[in-house]
Formats: sequence, structure tokens, C-alpha cells
Amino acid sequence: LIDDALHTSPFDGDATVLKKNIRSVLCIPFINQSKNSGIIYLTHSNNSSAFKKEHISLMRLMAGQIAGIIENALLYQNMENLVKERTKQLEVEKQKSDDLLLNILPQEIANELIDNGHAAARHHEEVSVMFIDIKDFTYIAQRMTPDELVKNLHQFFGKFDEIMEEFGLEKIKT
Repeated sequence: LIDDALHTSPFDGDATVLKKNIRSVLCIPFINQSKNSGIIYLTHSNNSSAFKKEHISLMRLMAGQIAGIIENALLYQNMENLVKERTKQLEVEKQKSDDLLLNILPQEIANELIDNGHAAARHHEEVSVMFIDIKDFTYIAQRMTPDELVKNLHQFFGKFDEIMEEFGLEKIKT
């Protein structure tokens, strides 16, 4: 609280005080839980002693309430940002899960699992099941570079996929 800035050192030489003819000044910080989040800065150019000491306690109470409001707004904003971040992470993980289902199961079954959380049993009149094993795979794989192994498997499964598509067959990978 400065009753008359024009006649109080060191403010009496301040360019802003002189230019705006500032007489009375009241500054009260917004403090909540020992944190300063802002300040009320009031000036009056017409009168000295415009702000009375008996009103300071009311202004401090208001400043404390404003500080609490600012703190709550910041906490809410941080919580909203965290919820957005977590939602985005969940969407990425859900997409990975959906992609995995679509890679392993026929699309109709995978979509039903994604949409409903379960898939209804289906009856098929004719079904063939083929189990494939590459003879001596471990022995062969040990003698190839990783790039050669992946390239050979890619060719093998690519050809298998072509045959499946040609005959309209469903493939379930395990």
C-alpha cells in the first residue's frame, strides 16, 4: 500500500508514476497454498490515500479466492490434457489390437469380435483344416541370415496367400 507515490521515494522518480500522475497504489498477490499465481495492482491518479487500510483484509480475502480459482482452473486444464493423452494412447493400443485380430482371423469374425466383444458360433457344411510345418526349419534357419530367412518366408507365405485368394479360401494364422 502506497498512499502517495508522487511523494514517496523511490517511486517519486519513476517515469510511469510521473507520466500517469499515479498517487495511490495497492498491490495484493494471489496466494494459494504458498504459491503466488498473480497480483492485483490498483492505482488511483486523482487522490492520495485512495485505498484504506481497513479494506486490505477484504482485498486479501478476494485475492485468496481468486488464487484458489486460478489453481483449480490450472488443475482442471492439466487433468483435461492428461485425459486427452491417455485417450490417444488407448486409441493407439485399440488399433493395434484390432489390427492383430484382423491379421489372425477372417475379417467377418474379427469385426464381430471388435464390435461385440464376442463372435457367434457358425456352422459350415464343408471344412478342411491344414496344418503346415516346415521340415528341419530350425536347422535351415540357423544357416541363413535373418534377412534371407524373412525373404524366404515372405515368398512362401505370399505364394500361399495367392493360392488362398485364387480359390476363395479363409486362412486363420496361428
